[in-house]
Amino acid sequence: LLIAITSIHAQQGWQNLNTSFGGGEIYFKNMNTGIISGYKTINAGNNWYSINFGGYMSFPDQNTGYSTGGGQIFKTTNFGENYVMQNNPSGLILNDISFPNVNTGYACGESGKTVKTINGGDNWFIVSNPLNINYYLYSIQFTDSETGYVSGVTYFRDTSVFMKTTNGGSNWNVQYYLPS
Repeated sequence: LLIAITSIHAQQGWQNLNTSFGGGEIYFKNMNTGIISGYKTINAGNNWYSINFGGYMSFPDQNTGYSTGGGQIFKTTNFGENYVMQNNPSGLILNDISFPNVNTGYACGESGKTVKTINGGDNWFIVSNPLNINYYLYSIQFTDSETGYVSGVTYFRDTSVFMKTTNGGSNWNVQYYLPS
């Protein structure tokens, strides 16, 4: 079951679209055109078709987007119609991706690894293991090319962590650390 905004105007509210898919990331570049977990619409969600591009996504502009799926990084320049696989230097599963601009992007994943590109995904390199311990990093978000946040849990899922960087991922400061 998927619920989507039918209009930018709040007075029209929400509409149940009764799709056979859901979950994952959602990105709409305008009122009519959007992607959800490997499906695309060009008519505000009335019809959807599979594009095999989805997972965790980040779109730094209207057509250029990046996605992680398993141990892969994918790039599209035509809003998901076609994509190319990029190098993942960590060789590990990547759980999320964030591009604050068209050149700079970050992804996070297993073993506490973060990877970075500064040339639109042509080359990726490992930036850091923020705490030098094995975390599943689940979510990453950068507000600009230097300032970003990452969150995750230990492999035993007994400790949660939320960290911040102000130097492009070279160093991370713990903002929240909760053994549970």
